Amino acid sequence: MYKEPLPASTQDIVRGCQEFFASKAKNKPFSHSYFQAKPEYTVCLTGAKVPFANAVWRHQSLNEKETHHVIDLFEKQEMPFLWWDPPTSVHSHSLNSLLIQRGLQFSGYLKGVITSTHQKSASALPGNLTIRKVENSQDLKTFCLCIFSLFDLPSELIDQLYQVMSQPLKDNQEVHYLAYDGQTPVGGITVSMNQMASIWNFMTHPNYQTQGLETALMLTALATAKQKGYAQAMAMFMPGEELLWNVCGWQEICQFPFYMHSGSISAKVPDQLIF
Repeated sequence: MYKEPLPASTQDIVRGCQEFFASKAKNKPFSHSYFQAKPEYTVCLTGAKVPFANAVWRHQSLNEKETHHVIDLFEKQEMPFLWWDPPTSVHSHSLNSLLIQRGLQFSGYLKGVITSTHQKSASALPGNLTIRKVENSQDLKTFCLCIFSLFDLPSELIDQLYQVMSQPLKDNQEVHYLAYDGQTPVGGITVSMNQMASIWNFMTHPNYQTQGLETALMLTALATAKQKGYAQAMAMFMPGEELLWNVCGWQEICQFPFYMHSGSISAKVPDQLIF
């Protein structure tokens, strides 16, 4: 897959990212003629005109022609998107330059982390806090509205994300949990399960942080992965989020460069992204 061998742990993170993007790519409102599935990259293509429900995850080397082709598909539709690259150890400087020339903005590095699912049980939550599993479409709507509003995403994108996440929920590829204060949702987390168990969409309301809720959500997600037979789980996080992930023994394995393309002059890049 790569020009140089990758450690097994890094391959696990790469595989987890590929599977997550592939599960989202099932929702394709455009004709298949717009995009030909290839082994070199995975695309999450939802049709959203706002950042960022669309993404390219590159897991093999693309030549210059193929790179232009993928970018052209989005630009013709004025579609904003993210472009994820493989781990930095195999990052192509020439492709780097090409992406910049095509109007993509280098936006930093995402950290790939892994931890064991064999963790202690969550402590009792304080006050009126509870954690509940998302069971149906109405629960999923509540999850998307709660979590992605905390990321300050616009309502149009939240609706797009709900549509994209519906099928993986039905296919039992993803399990979501919501934290409640009484009947008010205040946080949540997603476990994506294929060959790898992956943690995504981890967020709590600022008023409920540092109260043990984040740890309880994380332990609940890892317990679910363990129950499904996974010995470890992977996740991605942004620089500066170390405190959020400073529980459950997460170990950084690799880093991924990523880029943003606004799709059109009017598209607004959010301050925070969804991981």
